[in-house]
Amino acid sequence: MLEHLTATPANPWDLEENGLNRKDQTNLRFYVAMIVAPKIAATQLVKPARVASLPVEKIAEKELAAALNEAKAAYFELGASDQVAKGRNSPRS
Repeated sequence: MLEHLTATPANPWDLEENGLNRKDQTNLRFYVAMIVAPKIAATQLVKPARVASLPVEKIAEKELAAALNEAKAAYFELGASDQVAKGRNSPRS
């Protein structure tokens, strides 16, 4: 399962190219947003309505890459399932 962590596709942001199914792609996008949103908002608790209004242009490519790596590592380490994605064992809990 850890092969997802070492894959080097032509486009690292193309989660399908990374060999991830739709469920994993959706879960990882959610986690990346949960990791990056508090940094942009400058607060740990960001309400969903506020996430939509955050200035995405402030997100550096380096921050997104770090968030994706953090999310992937935790997600696959915890079992890469919807239960992990919805439970207390999420990467940022």
